[in-house]
Amino acid sequence: METFDNKATKFSLENHSFLFPNRFHLKNIFLSPRIPLYYGLCGGMCYTALDIFYLEGKTPNHVNPDALPKNLLSYLINRQLQSTGFRSIFRLIFWLFQPSKNLLLKSITYELPKIITNLQTGHPVPIIIVRSKYLKNPTNNHQILITGYKIEGEITNLTCYDPNYPGRFTNLWINKSADRLEIKQSTGESVRGYFVNYYKRKKPKKLF
Repeated sequence: METFDNKATKFSLENHSFLFPNRFHLKNIFLSPRIPLYYGLCGGMCYTALDIFYLEGKTPNHVNPDALPKNLLSYLINRQLQSTGFRSIFRLIFWLFQPSKNLLLKSITYELPKIITNLQTGHPVPIIIVRSKYLKNPTNNHQILITGYKIEGEITNLTCYDPNYPGRFTNLWINKSADRLEIKQSTGESVRGYFVNYYKRKKPKKLF
């Protein structure tokens, strides 16, 4: 008999996600202003969204990442640093040097059950997606927030808040068939594997 199960947490795009994209302009006094430099705060955005979710609050309506209030930007940066703490970075580096087949098996066998268990109890799950190999292009690796799931047979479809794609949910599609283990993102980026990040709740002094 084919397995079917689904669960969505109370995380909503309207209340808990950010409207601005994960693309922040880095002002560099050593280069011409005509040469734009950008950086991302995907982990900080996921952690902050989750903080607000647990406060039952609402994210602010800012749409331009380069015009954020100082207190919000500072909080995002602080949470970004916490999302890339020693344990997270150490584990990421270890995974970067693993064969892709190993990452695929670990993601499906060990990490997916953790995600499902948390979602079943109403808790969204921040994960780190491993895309690059070794230390090549480390910024290609990414952080997203899993907010729900749907299981149909060997296929698990995870609903995601991805800071790179504001205003909509994306999906992480996992095939657990023994003859076709596979992980895909609905947005098209490659995925070698993923693991649950070490999130700890933090209460902002005030909502932004």
